[in-house]
Amino acid sequence: MDFKTFDLIAISSALSVTIPLFSFFLSLGSKRATYAVKLLGALLISSGLSDLLSRLFYNLKLNPNPVISVYIISQFALVSLIYHDSFRKKIYKRVIIGGVNVFIVFATVNMLFVQGLSGFNSNIFTASSVVFVIYAFVFFHQLLADVQEIKLEFMFIFWFNCAVIMYFGASIFIFSTISFLITTANDQALLSWTFHNIFNIIKNLILAWALYISWKHVRK
Repeated sequence: MDFKTFDLIAISSALSVTIPLFSFFLSLGSKRATYAVKLLGALLISSGLSDLLSRLFYNLKLNPNPVISVYIISQFALVSLIYHDSFRKKIYKRVIIGGVNVFIVFATVNMLFVQGLSGFNSNIFTASSVVFVIYAFVFFHQLLADVQEIKLEFMFIFWFNCAVIMYFGASIFIFSTISFLITTANDQALLSWTFHNIFNIIKNLILAWALYISWKHVRK
């Protein structure tokens, strides 16, 4: 894959966050947005800022990896809090809070002593993706128990969960191999990260739909 195509898709991926952000601000305008919706809005804003700063650092020939690593930690905390708000069982809520604390320690140690602040911290990418997929499957189990009482297609959290399992499920392999590919097969690394960017665009489209569903429900 040539770099021009890769960069075009990367820019499209970064800009795609504006679609769910528009839906978020639309939902926020109702003044009745749920806590989970507000958390997702914070996640989208931090994602947009991370992409903007990373692009700025890249253009200034500075290393963007520290910005990306900090974003992954904030992403883990915010996604975890969304699931914490959505799970009914207290044991799940306690596990999530404990898991966030453990992940912050793990990510800090990895950044400082394992893969370095300037390195691509693929370990925290992979670990967070695995945890998110577990969240998603456990939450689907909870939804199946309620399926006779609710219409899933009208639930914000259902579509959010679909976005999580699609994006992070597909990205686990990419995150776990990208460091190796960067050092051994640069062309393959570009192709692999291009697939990641495409998945990111699809994820943002699903999140935009989730927020639209939330806004539509609040209006009723």
